[in-house]
Amino acid sequence: MKGFTIVELIISIGIVSIIFSIGLASYRSSSSQYAEVRSAQTIAQVFREAQNMALSGLALNCTGNPADKPCAYGVYVDKSPSRILIFGDGVNGGPKNKKFSSGEDLKSFELEGEIVITDILIGNSSKNDANILFAPPNPLISFHPPPGTSVRVVITGGRSITITSGGSVDVD
Repeated sequence: MKGFTIVELIISIGIVSIIFSIGLASYRSSSSQYAEVRSAQTIAQVFREAQNMALSGLALNCTGNPADKPCAYGVYVDKSPSRILIFGDGVNGGPKNKKFSSGEDLKSFELEGEIVITDILIGNSSKNDANILFAPPNPLISFHPPPGTSVRVVITGGRSITITSGGSVDVD
């Protein structure tokens, strides 16, 4: 007689199912790790983009008077809801107060999938939100709320992005 017995067929299907399950679990795990890496790089990119906008000489004039100092570019990071955006301090009639106000946003950025901002640290102090300002043309960097020499944004999975008052952006 030629062919397979039922027992051989069931064992073969079982082995293939186990191998498939292991591969699927591994794929899901690596997919979320890549989402963490991409989200961390997105946040670092936002800091660098605002910094470059202030360095580029692309001056934001919030008063309409060319003799006035240009507005600062800023990055606003909010823990709840998880959001990050570039804003112009004082544009569109907003107050020039070194922090984000409604209507001042220039660009908004999304984190991937299930990735959220879990903590924001200014120095060693945990905050719900933070403003990082880049005042052209140098750009001078300041943090709101003060004091602090760095801002660290922590996302799902423990990855962190740190910007220092010297302008260095590090992804851990």
